[in-house]
Amino acid sequence: MDLLSSDNWTLFQGVLVFCVCAAVIAVAGTRITGVVDQLADRTGIGEAAAGAVLLGASTSLGGSVLSVTAAWNGHAELAVSNALG
Repeated sequence: MDLLSSDNWTLFQGVLVFCVCAAVIAVAGTRITGVVDQLADRTGIGEAAAGAVLLGASTSLGGSVLSVTAAWNGHAELAVSNALG
C-alpha cells in the first residue's frame, strides 16, 4: 500500500493528514513572521515593507510550484487557472 497515494485513504486518514498539515502551517507561519520581523529590524527597512515582500514571496511560493508542476505534467488548464487565481 502506497502511503503517499490518497486514492485508498479513509475519511479518518484524510482528516488526520489535513490536521497535521494545518498544524505545520500554523507553526511555520508563526515562526516565519518572527523571522521577518527580526530581518526588518536588522536591515532597517520598515516592517510593513518586509512583511509585504518577504511574507508575500514565501506564501506565494506554493502556488508557483503548483503552476510549474501542472504545466510540466501537461495540465495547462490547471496551471493557467492557478496563476490567474
